[in-house]
Amino acid sequence: MTIQKLLLFGAMTISFGLFAQNEPKSSISILLGPSIPISDLAAKNFTTGSSGYAETGRMLGLGFNYPINAKWDAIVSVSVLQHKTNDREIEVSMNKTYQGVDHNITADDWSAIPILAGVQGNFLLKEEGKLIFTPKVQIGLINVTMPGFRGEGKVRGFKSFLAQNSVSAVSF
Repeated sequence: MTIQKLLLFGAMTISFGLFAQNEPKSSISILLGPSIPISDLAAKNFTTGSSGYAETGRMLGLGFNYPINAKWDAIVSVSVLQHKTNDREIEVSMNKTYQGVDHNITADDWSAIPILAGVQGNFLLKEEGKLIFTPKVQIGLINVTMPGFRGEGKVRGFKSFLAQNSVSAVSF
């Protein structure tokens, strides 16, 4: 991931925290921002078989923090990420791979739903409390749905049809 994408992500992400009225015993956070595809999800090379052709998508998350002691919180979060698949890039790649065949492809969206739990530390780096270091350690499940696609290829008056169903996988 390039530094520009990290800066863009940081600048565009919106985070809200809701705290108890008296002292912050627990909190709920809402995250909303872009979801930037990286690695194979963003790759656009049809011949590798592992390219996702995903475009920058959106993310919505909900988190809950509950203090264990003054320095550590228990945390739980769930998010929904969605990415459009770039149909035109798939067509261009397929046309390069299978020269002489004109492809027309329609693909579904990528989606992921991670559910995470763990701990979060809260360490003051300045006594005024204006700078806090917050390390997190989380483990959980993620459900990823790979898009299905439909299409056709035309060559010298013949037409072939392509179809791949959407596939969902859960990982720990």
